[in-house]
Amino acid sequence: MWAGVDRSGCCGVLSWAGGYGAAVQLRYSFRGLKGERSRMGAPRFKSRKDTRQAVRFTANARWSITPGGKLSLPKVGDLAVKWSRTLPSVPATVTLVKDSAGRYFASFVVETDPAADLARMPDTDTVVGIDLGLAHFAVLSDGTKTDSPRFLRRAEKKLKRAQQALARKAKGSKNWAKARIRVARAHARVADARREFHHQLSTKIIRDNQAVAVEDLAVSACGARIRRAPVPAPRSEAGTHPKRPTPPVREQAGIPGPQAGEDVNGSGSPSGWGGNRPFPARGPADW
Repeated sequence: MWAGVDRSGCCGVLSWAGGYGAAVQLRYSFRGLKGERSRMGAPRFKSRKDTRQAVRFTANARWSITPGGKLSLPKVGDLAVKWSRTLPSVPATVTLVKDSAGRYFASFVVETDPAADLARMPDTDTVVGIDLGLAHFAVLSDGTKTDSPRFLRRAEKKLKRAQQALARKAKGSKNWAKARIRVARAHARVADARREFHHQLSTKIIRDNQAVAVEDLAVSACGARIRRAPVPAPRSEAGTHPKRPTPPVREQAGIPGPQAGEDVNGSGSPSGWGGNRPFPARGPADW
């Protein structure tokens, strides 16, 4: 369960719930490694590329949802929330997340009824296959074609202007930070539109069919260009020249050897570059 929260300095407020939640998760992780709980994996360091900030509030943190639909957090106050749906039960915990675009989200842990979830899906025996392609986003086996919405192509001009404005700002300045947030929000809108489109299409296919068959295909490589390794050139074409044939090779190939007084170096002189031309004798008067 996610809900959008208005911006505020809530993630900059220190609370015992954040440190306590991290300690609990660390303890659960080590208990999972020992086999006492379900395995959760070893603790990992936070990635430098992940700029999200999160804090979790349990029931002991005394957080609540006000009758007016606001989220009341300790040391933060009442936050206005844009609810995406109504909560099916009383939430146990809430996690407040701030993404790289400066947006805040609230994630609730609630208990659901499996029977109620199953009743929302009608009974059907239809089986459908999905073929992913480039001309269409998906083609079903019953002939239904879904065009690609091309969200990134539509937002290219706005992204270009935002990135150009970011490039003109001095890195590290306040104006650069504001421009960076504008670029991040533009990319976040494209990602959100893609995610919403995928969720709506997948939910519709699952609701109308009992079984779905998907081909085993590397979707990420469909639109990628094929890069082939360069073919090495032969030695004669790679900048190397064959060696000059030695005298035995000349005789076997029938190549006549150099004659006496012949210029073999192309210098115009009988004995090569500069030659051994005699200098005329000069007397003291010539110096």
